[in-house]
Amino acid sequence: MQLHQFHKARKIDTVIPCIFNQMRPGATFLAVNGYTNNFGEVANFSIVFGSNYLNSVKKSLNIWARFRPVGSLQIKAHAQLMTSYGDTLRTGFNHRAWSAHAYSPVKDCNGNIIKGVKLHLRERVLHLTGLLVRKNIITPGNYSRDNRSRLTVEKDLLIGMTPLKNFRQFKLMEGRFDNISVQKLTLTQQDIIRKAS
Repeated sequence: MQLHQFHKARKIDTVIPCIFNQMRPGATFLAVNGYTNNFGEVANFSIVFGSNYLNSVKKSLNIWARFRPVGSLQIKAHAQLMTSYGDTLRTGFNHRAWSAHAYSPVKDCNGNIIKGVKLHLRERVLHLTGLLVRKNIITPGNYSRDNRSRLTVEKDLLIGMTPLKNFRQFKLMEGRFDNISVQKLTLTQQDIIRKAS
């Protein structure tokens, strides 16, 4: 399978970089308010931003290493997850993922990479990742029947055994959210939506 190189970190034209310079180091509680997903569900989320994702990957790999899959489909799903997340643990991202080349890390005002924030180059959209603490649904979504493949279902069940099940990713694009609150600061869509430099 073709391997992709991760793009260099970018500086972006918003208040985001300097806001992260003001934040305390380490994990921080952050609220994503009025977030709309692909199914029209609107919810408020409380997440831990800056939580060490690679630590969760390591714990998940240890859980899977002790797990004994049963049946050809589960064995295949288990092997693919071990390989994929093994890459993530070694390199910080998954080289085998077809989408890995689509993202660039984002720098703060001091030129340091902001963990948990990345820029999707084709969509020109910021993606924020954090550990879910609480979710309050405001408007239920319109979920269609489950169209996942059997292999994907098996992978999701295996991920559900690990800390990775609690990580969420948010697209910070126009119309997707009301605001983000962190450490007595409230960031609106206008603060966050930007163009890459």
